[in-house]
Amino acid sequence: MNKINDILNDSESHINAYKATLKTILTEDNTMIKDAINYIISSQGKQIRPLLTILAAKLHGEPNEKTYISSSLIELTHCASLIHDDIVDEAYMRRDILSMYAIWRNRNSVLIGDYIFSKAIKVACRNKLFDLLHRISSVIEQMSLGELDQSDAAQKLNITEEKYYSIIRSKTAELVSSCCYAGAISTDASEKECSLMSEFGYILGMIFQIKDDMLDYFQSSTTGKKEHNDIREKKITLPLIVALRESDEKTRKNIFNHIKKANKDDASLKIVVNFVLQSNGMAYCTAKITELSIEANKMLSHYPESKEKTDIIGLMEYFIERNK
Repeated sequence: MNKINDILNDSESHINAYKATLKTILTEDNTMIKDAINYIISSQGKQIRPLLTILAAKLHGEPNEKTYISSSLIELTHCASLIHDDIVDEAYMRRDILSMYAIWRNRNSVLIGDYIFSKAIKVACRNKLFDLLHRISSVIEQMSLGELDQSDAAQKLNITEEKYYSIIRSKTAELVSSCCYAGAISTDASEKECSLMSEFGYILGMIFQIKDDMLDYFQSSTTGKKEHNDIREKKITLPLIVALRESDEKTRKNIFNHIKKANKDDASLKIVVNFVLQSNGMAYCTAKITELSIEANKMLSHYPESKEKTDIIGLMEYFIERNK
C-alpha cells in the first residue's frame, strides 16, 4: 500500500464524516444539478484538500463538525474552480474521465460552477464561518487573478521566475493554505498556530504546483490532463523558464517560435519538450522543491512528534514524490 493510502486509512473515519457532510450540503431537487453533483462526487480523486484540512485539525485537536463543514466548503470551491478551468481550457478530460465541460457544455457548466460557488458561500454564512468565508472569497479572487496573469504571460511569452511564483501562489497555494488554516481554526487553535499553518500551506501549495508543472513534461505522467498541455497552451512554467534563462538569444528565439506552433504542430511540441528535458530545468525545480520542503519541516519542528505530525509530513512527501 502506498504512502497516501496509509495516510487516508489513518483518517478514514474523519474522511467518511466529511463525505457525509458534503453529501448533505449538496442535496438538491433540480435534476441537472443533482446529476452534476452525483458526477462530481463519484469522480473525486484522492480528496487531498479535505484530507489536508483534517490532518491540520488533528495536529491541533480533534476534528469535529466544523472541520467537516470547512473541508466541504474548500472542496466545493476547488470543484467549482476546476469546472470553470475546463471551460476556459476547453478540456474534455479530467482525471482520465470526461470533464463537466464535455458533458454539459459551456452554458450549463458555467451555471453549475456558479451554483457550487454560491452554495459554498451560503453554507459558510449559515454556519457563521465568517473567517473562513473571508478566506474563500480571497481564494476565488486570487485564483481568478492568477489565471488572468498566466493568460497574459502566455500571450506575451514573457514571464520571470518571480512572476511565476506569484502566479502559482494565487492559482494553487492560496487554496492549499486555506485548507491548513481551516483545519487549525476548526479546533480552536491559537492565532499563532493558525498563522503558522497558513504559511505551511502556502509552501505545500508551491511544492504541489511546481511538481505538477514538472510532470507535464513527461509522457508517463497520468495527471488526467492532455499530454504536454502547458506547452500546448503556451504556459511558461518553471522548467521552461530556467531552460530559456540558461540559453543564448538565438536558441531562445527559436524555442519561442516552436512554442507558438506547439498546439498544432507535434514536431514543434517535441522540440520544446526535449529542449526542457535536456536543460537544467528539472534539476532546478527539484532543488527548489527540496528548499521549500526544508522550510516546511522547520515550521513543523514547533510541534511535538506524533502520528498526526508524521501523517502531514507524509502528505508533503507524497506531493514531492508523486508521478501523477
